Formats: sequence, structure tokens, C-alpha cells
Amino acid sequence: MRGGGFHIRRRAFKVQAMVRPTLLSGLALAALSAGCQHPAWAAQANAETDFVQARSAVAAIAAGQVTCSYPGDSVVRFIGESGPSLTACVERFAGRSGMTLILSSPGGDAADAIRAAELMTGRGWTVIVRGMCSSSCANYLLPVAARIEVEPYSAVLLHGAPYDEEGVYQWFLPGVLERQRAANPNVSDAMIDQARRFTREQARLLVERHKAFAGQRTVDSGWYDLSAFPQPEGGFGGRTFAIVDPDFLRSSLPNLEIGRFWFPTSAAERDALAEVIEGTRIIYRAGYEPAG
Repeated sequence: MRGGGFHIRRRAFKVQAMVRPTLLSGLALAALSAGCQHPAWAAQANAETDFVQARSAVAAIAAGQVTCSYPGDSVVRFIGESGPSLTACVERFAGRSGMTLILSSPGGDAADAIRAAELMTGRGWTVIVRGMCSSSCANYLLPVAARIEVEPYSAVLLHGAPYDEEGVYQWFLPGVLERQRAANPNVSDAMIDQARRFTREQARLLVERHKAFAGQRTVDSGWYDLSAFPQPEGGFGGRTFAIVDPDFLRSSLPNLEIGRFWFPTSAAERDALAEVIEGTRIIYRAGYEPAG
């Protein structure tokens, strides 16, 4: 099951009112560089830096960037889909405990995400979300982490998991047939039937893999079925996501230590997050919608 579900329009950079650059912010940055740590100026400068950092991470994802780097002895930085590159990135340090993984991912192939998660299991890794950790990234990497942090203007986003074989089959099939016809416009009915059987078998195997993963870990079923969220028209998936609040995370993954966890609580913060993750419909739990 593929992740994703967001896009960024290529247009002039715009920041919401709460972090919009002004003369004051320019003076604030100048004052900070000169060593004048006025609290209000410092807070605004930090907010602008956090916003730009989160938006840059999501922009890199949208541009198709895949990066695995090691900015410190115990720090791994990954940007990109949860595919073979993520598995290879994690595998390099799979034998080490206490690592910190700074992660920006829209999700991707569930089987690859599960492989990466299995490499992290029991190693006491900290995951820091920068920009986003969505779909299979959240489904599998967070349940095996020891600690999580979510940076400002960043989010953990869910849209369900491959627990229903028929649903997974119907999700995969159109893409499989489209690729088959693109490769051979005159494809025979027999080849189409073969593609259908192959897709159904892959769906069965993925559902089995998911259930095995979830069954071996302390994960509340709501993490995957999203029953605690209002059900949007058309359901979750595509560009519609449930955003994880700290209380939901705590009840769903009770063994996970929660560090600093940014979550939008005001209209300005909600709009700033929407600016970071453009084109994505975000569903909040009842009682956790930003005020205003």
C-alpha cells in the first residue's frame, strides 16, 4: 500500500500571519545575531526558523528527494518514501542502540516500512518527525520506537492500514492494470486475469504481514482503523489523513515515550500547518480541533 497524499504548488513562498516576515522579525534576527536576546523577538525568530525547516522538509519530499545522511555519531537523517532506501538507511545502524532518526516521510510501500521497523525493534531508537511522518511511516516506525518528538509545524498523519484483503486488492488493482496496459496496449484477457490473481496474492501476503506485525506489538487497534476520528466522506486515504494528537498517541502506543510534541491548538497554527502540507485534508479528533 502506497503512502503519500499531498502536494506542493510551485509558487511564491508564503507564511501565515503568525510567522509572516516583517520589519520587526528582521530587526529581531539582527538583534539575535548581535546578541540582544529580547524574548519576544527570539520567539518570533525561532517560529520562523521552525516553519521554514518543516516546509523545506516537505518540499524535498514533494520534489522526490531521497536522502540518508549521518549528521552525528548517533543521529540518522532520512528524507523520502518508506521504500528500499529507508530500509538500507536504517540497516546501516540496525545493530546499534539509542540512535536518533530524524524522519521526513510521506509513507510508501508498507512491506518496506515493516522491514525497516523490524530492524529498529528493541534498539531504543528515538524518532523525531520533521515536516511529516505519514501513512506507513507512522503505521510501522513509530510503534517500534522508544521515544518520539514532533517538531513545530510538523505532523504524524494516518489514513488506515492494510488489514482488509479485499480493500487492499481493490486499492492495488487499478494501478497494476494501468501499468500492464501501458506496457502492452494489446494485452490479452489471459494476461489480465493473471495480473488480477497476482495482485490478489500480493494483497493477501501484505495483510498477513501487517497482522503479524501488529500482533507482536502493543498497538491499539484504533491506530490502524481510525475509529476514534470522524469518518470523512469517501473515507481516509489519498489526500485525506487523520492527524495524531498527543493523547491519541499515548493511548494507541502506550509503551512509547513522548517528548516534545507540537500539535496545532489555534487557527493560526492550523493554517500554518496547512501551508506546510498543502493539498492535504486533515481530520482532527472531536475536541482536538484548533480553536478559532
